[in-house]
Amino acid sequence: MAANPTLDTISVGAAGALGFAGLGSVPIPIAGTGGVEGVFGLHSRKAAWFGFVGGTTTYNTWSFGTYFGVSFNTPDSDNYRGDCIAVTLDLGILGPYLSSKITNYFQTSFPALQLTAPYLSSVTAGIASSLANMKGSITAWAATSGNGFGFTFAPDALGASGSGGAAALLSKSDLLQASFLHYWQYSPEDENGEDIVVDF
Repeated sequence: MAANPTLDTISVGAAGALGFAGLGSVPIPIAGTGGVEGVFGLHSRKAAWFGFVGGTTTYNTWSFGTYFGVSFNTPDSDNYRGDCIAVTLDLGILGPYLSSKITNYFQTSFPALQLTAPYLSSVTAGIASSLANMKGSITAWAATSGNGFGFTFAPDALGASGSGGAAALLSKSDLLQASFLHYWQYSPEDENGEDIVVDF
């Protein structure tokens, strides 16, 4: 990662997952996941839309949620697409000190971003409201090529999950997840269907 990372984007996304944990007597903590994400450049005030698919570890049979995030060292949409690895932690296992540090970062960062990109006012207001509850998960991700990395926050209030069978007893301890994801850009495109590189 770069010595002096540059904050380049704010993002809003939705993701879902279907797993195998509830299909048998022996839970298999693996799920397929996918979703969509809108990425807004803080320097150019331009946006690009991405889709993603991948695999994740979870004892939930199904889950769905929305999230907010920031990325660093992603100056354009070409740097955002591709493969990444991610680790997700429940805020509850981080302890009060680390949880408050993370929450304070998001609460202080997004109002500042709103000044840079006023059209995100409703998004930043929603983030601040959700963070006040201190319940949710934090994800750290890093691109497998290049220097891009970032963080996302998924409030519990904006998601749902469920499990069945033996997995029902384990899903409550589903506090740590590892994922491998592939991102592709689906908008904007030119008349030939080729991706238009968006400067963030």
